[in-house]
Amino acid sequence: MRSLPERVTWKSRLEYYEQSCAVDSLTKKCAGPPSECRKAMLGILGTELRSNCACKGTDFTQLYDCLGWQRLLWVNPCVVESQKDYHTKRSTEGLQTTTISTTSSSSIPTWGPHQPDMTSRRVTPIMMPSATTTSRILPEEGLQSTELEDMPSTIPTTTTTTLPPRFCAVHRDHSVQYIREGKGKRLYRDDEPECSELCQCNEGESLSCNTVCVERAPCKTDFAFYNHAAPAYQAYRGRCLCYSGRFICMRPAPDAYKLPQGVFLFLGYSETDEALLKPHSNLSVQDAVVSLQDFMRHEFSNKTSCTLALYNVTKENLILVAKVSKESRGTKQRPPLDLLMREKEECAGPLHDISEKINSHHPELHSHLLLSIFKMAEVEVKVPDTNSGPRISNSVSVVLMLLLKELLAS
Repeated sequence: MRSLPERVTWKSRLEYYEQSCAVDSLTKKCAGPPSECRKAMLGILGTELRSNCACKGTDFTQLYDCLGWQRLLWVNPCVVESQKDYHTKRSTEGLQTTTISTTSSSSIPTWGPHQPDMTSRRVTPIMMPSATTTSRILPEEGLQSTELEDMPSTIPTTTTTTLPPRFCAVHRDHSVQYIREGKGKRLYRDDEPECSELCQCNEGESLSCNTVCVERAPCKTDFAFYNHAAPAYQAYRGRCLCYSGRFICMRPAPDAYKLPQGVFLFLGYSETDEALLKPHSNLSVQDAVVSLQDFMRHEFSNKTSCTLALYNVTKENLILVAKVSKESRGTKQRPPLDLLMREKEECAGPLHDISEKINSHHPELHSHLLLSIFKMAEVEVKVPDTNSGPRISNSVSVVLMLLLKELLAS
């Protein structure tokens, strides 16, 4: 994707497309007329510029650059506006009609520019009842009468158009970030990794951005110093991350929780991040369950019946428990073991996916105004082994046989 703008073959077409379908940074409207954007769009159709690609990788500079090109070529609101303008013009042209003077008064559609002039010919109109028939009630007899009447040359119609979602465009480092109205994003700076911008698209496509920065403080142990954002490990707490002078780990201290059987998501979050973001987002870690539930529903397109609930809260750690929704359980009472196996089947996969996205700083979560406070995650499934029963019975039988032999020998 990065090499495409540099190719001479498509360079002129791409430049024309960028200029014609660009969003003005001041007015937040399309810079050029819809007709020019439409021509530019036709110029890149069928070329490599319209190849559908995926933006992946760990280099956030290249990743954001790729996402910017992807939005420009595939999620461009000016293209949507030009298409809407085209269909509006087509529908308007289709409704234009004219009246031809003949021996009998009638109305027929307008002739095209390349068709012969028919105004001097004698035309016998064909009356279509479905188009020109009106009905009325005769007051004297209370009967319904059908009469043929001349219809107006222009037939009014009502068209329903679904408008594209409103958005704000954030231009940063030769790339564009699009934020839907009413939503927000956390955008990171390449030159200042400790700083990020909290941008929100308010009503009326009004964009507001605030810069927040975390202190790049190291983490100290009895044996070593860890720089800010450096990985670490602690016994019983799993993988950790040094973040602004504190270790954010997957799990809380082992004496802070005790798990029953079930499917659990462990989350390590930064209180420093939470304090920085809360004045702008009005969200705290207590709102994380709803946000993660919404993210999971969107990520899996409502194909999972798994729901999340808060199980345990400690300093900079959350434990969420996953359950199958009551609607999907049905009215029939299930045995506890069957329900646990259903929870494992329905919830383990989505939770592992969320955990992987948090640990890899996936852009969808890393740019979220609340979920970006989560730095580490892990899933634990505590479901009894269905084959443990026979093994226990066999071990008990062996012990009884040995005791019996000892008794007989004595």
